[in-house]
Amino acid sequence: MESDADFRARMAATGGPVATGPMTAQARKKEASAGAAAAPRAKAADADEDEEDDLKGVNLRGYKKTSDGRTTSFFNNELDEKAKALIGDITPQAIKPSEAAAAPAGAAGGGSAWNSAGTFEAKNKTEWASEKLEQMLVGVEVSLPEGMGAIKVHALKDLTGDAEVTTMRNKKKYLFDFEFTLEWRGEIKDIGPCKGTLKYPDVTPDCDGEYDVLFEVDKHTPPAARGVLDAYVRSGGQGLQPAVTAAIGAFIEAYKVEF
Repeated sequence: MESDADFRARMAATGGPVATGPMTAQARKKEASAGAAAAPRAKAADADEDEEDDLKGVNLRGYKKTSDGRTTSFFNNELDEKAKALIGDITPQAIKPSEAAAAPAGAAGGGSAWNSAGTFEAKNKTEWASEKLEQMLVGVEVSLPEGMGAIKVHALKDLTGDAEVTTMRNKKKYLFDFEFTLEWRGEIKDIGPCKGTLKYPDVTPDCDGEYDVLFEVDKHTPPAARGVLDAYVRSGGQGLQPAVTAAIGAFIEAYKVEF
């Protein structure tokens, strides 16, 4: 059995409390438990003190001290006064309402303001082009020679297609691709009223003013009018078709001016 002297020596070595008088077995057990609990706390305190001493005295690997004494990552960049002077004031500034409302100027070549580099951009103009085309074509009229009468575009029907303005490298292209039918009517002297259609299946800038046209005459048109209609409506060299071609050309010019 451990003597009192040996027990006191062991407690002193481990940092536990040491009794000064004779100890019972129960007292020894209680004092031994207290010493065992105190030892880890003492070691933890010693470790904290050692770590604090390290941070105060040296720069640990991967860490450094800032000018205000803070310990931070080695990769943290602290600007000196010279660098701050070069950069200037970088404090976020509030945007004034007048500046926010101001619209930026358009890009060169007529593109959108955001497209200052002149990259590809397309704007749909189908609605405008459809209305303008009808406005330019309906009402086109040609007079027949020797006072024989006149032939006039009465309506534009079955209009389909699209139009868009593209910008590429600050160069514009005015594109369109339409298909439509023109209803024409006329009154020929000594023959009577006549009517029919001119169908244009492909109207694009690539046509260069030369369009395929399908000519039709209403079945109620007097047979005697055939010769006049063939010469001034069916023919692409004179009469109604050249007038329609000129109207399409005027539409193209208006298209370019508008956009």
